[in-house]
Amino acid sequence: MRPEEIQTLLSSKSIAQRAALADRAARELDHPEVLERSAAEWIVRALVEDVSEFVRAALSEAVCRSETLPRDVALQLAFDLNASVAAPILEFSRVLTAEDLMRLILAVNNQARCAVARRPDLEPRHVSVLIERGNDAVLASVAGNPEAPLDHASFDALLARAREHTVLRLALRGGLPFGVLRKLLDTLVRHFQDVLSRRPVVPSEARALLIDARQRTLLRIAQELNGPEMERFASLLFAAGELKPTLLIAALRAGPRALFEAGIALRAGLPSTRVRSLLADRSGCEVLCRQAGLPQPLIEGLCAELART
Repeated sequence: MRPEEIQTLLSSKSIAQRAALADRAARELDHPEVLERSAAEWIVRALVEDVSEFVRAALSEAVCRSETLPRDVALQLAFDLNASVAAPILEFSRVLTAEDLMRLILAVNNQARCAVARRPDLEPRHVSVLIERGNDAVLASVAGNPEAPLDHASFDALLARAREHTVLRLALRGGLPFGVLRKLLDTLVRHFQDVLSRRPVVPSEARALLIDARQRTLLRIAQELNGPEMERFASLLFAAGELKPTLLIAALRAGPRALFEAGIALRAGLPSTRVRSLLADRSGCEVLCRQAGLPQPLIEGLCAELART
């Protein structure tokens, strides 16, 4: 692209044209020819000063994964007051240093901190400040990032400030020590029991009142999950010693059935797909339930119940 053509596009009144130029410049930043790279950098430096938030956001999205983006340009985008501009750089740019990230965490707003909290290269000090300075959304982003390093102090600080949805995200991270799992599960149950205690009982919940309070709470948590999250929650319960036969039977009868199936699979040491086919067959169901350690007196009635559903 000739210099005069670039200048014409940069001075265009069309926001769409200037935004399209950002994408083209981003592709040229890694060009093997020095001249092409220099022209691309010149365009990027011009667009970072554009008065249009849309153009700057388009530039940020286009260059956020570039390894050759000038660091000062990355910082200018990251410090932009508009989250749509700052977020792509804050979450994805690798040209930002650890010190840059610390400065940004201290300076930007919570919407921007959420983007930082999703990065895979955070250090423990970054996580500590995010937990200290962030709001509920930031805490949830930290809890949901399996790469965010949590030492004991950060874990306790997060748990002390977290609301139930954040504790649940933390619990579903996986790879946590048994003691941490138990602590998380206890906190999660207390959160949900507190919520339940403020709600009036309705007829549809009458059967649930017959179930132990802790197990009832676990079932209510499970009802909010599906797919991979349900399987991770079942694995959490299994690792914490909570996946008892009484809970599985309650899950089958009061819901969610997916927790029953995932739990039986874990206790029996079989894949979920195999479990579903066995449950569909009366004799296979009985063998499976025995392998999963369900009480023998209940197995025949349980399999008969499954055959009717």
